[in-house]
Amino acid sequence: SDALISRLQNLKETSTESFSAQKAKQTLQKKLDEIGSEKAPTKPYAQALNQLQSLKEEAKEAKDAHKESEAIRIEIDELLEEKTQEENALKQMKTHIKAQENTLKKAQYQKILDHLDEGKALLEDSPSDITLTQRLLQKSVENHNVIYNDIDSLKENLVRSQDKITTYESEKPALDQTMKQATFEKIKQDQKEIEYYQKQKKGEKYEAFTQVLRNHKIEEETINKKLEKQQRRRLITSVLLLLITATITTYFGIMFYPLGLIALNSVLLVPLVYGIYSVLIKKRQKSLKEVVQAIEKTQKEIERIEKAHAVATTSIETILQTHDVKTIDAFYEKRYRAEGLMENQQRLERYEDAIKQEKDTIASIETKVNPLLKRFALPFSKESLDILKQLYTIYDALQDILEDASFNHFEQSIDFTVNDVDTTDYQENQDKLHTLTESIRTLENDIFKRRTELKQRASIYRNLSTIDYDITQIQAKITTLESQRQTLEKALKFLEEATNIIEENFAPVLSENIEHFLPKLTGGNYSEIKVRKDLSFTAYAQTTKSLEHPTYFSTGTLDQIYFALRLGILKTLKKQDYPFFLDDAFVNFDDRRLENVLKLLNDLAKTHQIILLSCQQRETQSLDQLKIPYHYHTID
Repeated sequence: SDALISRLQNLKETSTESFSAQKAKQTLQKKLDEIGSEKAPTKPYAQALNQLQSLKEEAKEAKDAHKESEAIRIEIDELLEEKTQEENALKQMKTHIKAQENTLKKAQYQKILDHLDEGKALLEDSPSDITLTQRLLQKSVENHNVIYNDIDSLKENLVRSQDKITTYESEKPALDQTMKQATFEKIKQDQKEIEYYQKQKKGEKYEAFTQVLRNHKIEEETINKKLEKQQRRRLITSVLLLLITATITTYFGIMFYPLGLIALNSVLLVPLVYGIYSVLIKKRQKSLKEVVQAIEKTQKEIERIEKAHAVATTSIETILQTHDVKTIDAFYEKRYRAEGLMENQQRLERYEDAIKQEKDTIASIETKVNPLLKRFALPFSKESLDILKQLYTIYDALQDILEDASFNHFEQSIDFTVNDVDTTDYQENQDKLHTLTESIRTLENDIFKRRTELKQRASIYRNLSTIDYDITQIQAKITTLESQRQTLEKALKFLEEATNIIEENFAPVLSENIEHFLPKLTGGNYSEIKVRKDLSFTAYAQTTKSLEHPTYFSTGTLDQIYFALRLGILKTLKKQDYPFFLDDAFVNFDDRRLENVLKLLNDLAKTHQIILLSCQQRETQSLDQLKIPYHYHTID
């Protein structure tokens, strides 16, 4: 089907199935697109135009750069001439400054001699040779520079420590004004024991127990008196009750029998009264017993306190004898005095520790400076440190003059044969020398920048003749591309015109060939069809009297139209001898449509081989009824 459609498309466009106008157009358009236009920056034509424009701009810039380079070369020549003048002035200034420096060195040489003489005067065993003295100072500083740098602080620490030792020695207490810690602790312990024994002696507690004993005894006496009084009351009450009862019973018993009987019964009250008094007496006796027990307990506590008092008194006397005092007050006075002595002892220890620390500091200072003192055979003292400081000052002054050079080297650098010159403007000349040097350096930098700029320009801009040659080449390329573009555009135009003429005639021919078969298939119901350029169609329906779109028709009618369309295409292609292969192509046809198509196939069988495949018997039955000859084959 793809091949058929392709050939049909070729036929429609070019009236021959072997040549595709569309492919020809595509090929021509592709070549045209490969050349490009001014608006296609990635294609050769636009690139050539851009390259030509760039070359023209490059040529203009190269011409401008050539003019600027000439100006830079002139400027470099002027800078070189100015540099030569400055260098000559610098040379003259250096010669004059060298003469001034020689004069200044002579003066410095004399200062060196004076300093070395001063150093020799400080040292008893100094070498007689000036050079040896200078070497001795230099060597001492090289080996002991740290000591020299710390000499001020070491001296300050030494003086401070010595002053502190003197102050501490004058302020620390004498030995007879101090007390050892053990002795003070013994006095404190004895004080605690005295305070303990004092609490054991008779005091408020003893008086309290004595008062309690007195109170208990008074209570005992009171209870005894109450018991005696209670006993008497019980006896008297019992006797009186008995007498009263007997009298009443005797008197009333004779005269009045019932009253006498009552009186007789009252005798029974005597035991009751006796019992009540007995209970009261027992309570008193119990209270008395408790009081007696309390008295005994209090007496025992008083005895214990008296014994403790005796022991405490003896112990206190023993402690007082130990400290050679007679009274407790005298002991406490000694205790307070001991506390003062102990404070003196502590002050003494603090002062001795402080003195030891300062002595250790002095010893460490001595250890540190001793190697340098031995070099100059100096004893350890503040004065020796002052000498070291003076020697370092002399060395420092020599270094300022010699600038780390040896005395011999410095001496050899002086030309004593040259006359002295005025040195008052030496510093001013140094400033001028510096100014000239900076000026020359600035000129050198400017010359370097200009030369670098020339090199950069030479590397950036090409030779004008080379640029002109490239412009000629690119212009020739543009001419060729424009010629090719015009040729391709004309070819496309002529091809388009030719295909339009052919295409306009193709659709009517195709419609005419379809209409040759359509009435036979549809029984005259549809005899007219309009095929468009895109091969879509509309068919004229007799029922509606109008051209209808394919959606209007039934499935069977559409199959008839499409079959007529295929036959019309074959006729248009002039394929008169092509075979037909039909596979169940008429399943949507009713009996009438089937008869029409079979009749048409019978006509076509005269020029075409027709092979009809079907899974039904309809086709064979219709062929038999229509008496159309055919060959029948069964495929298992």
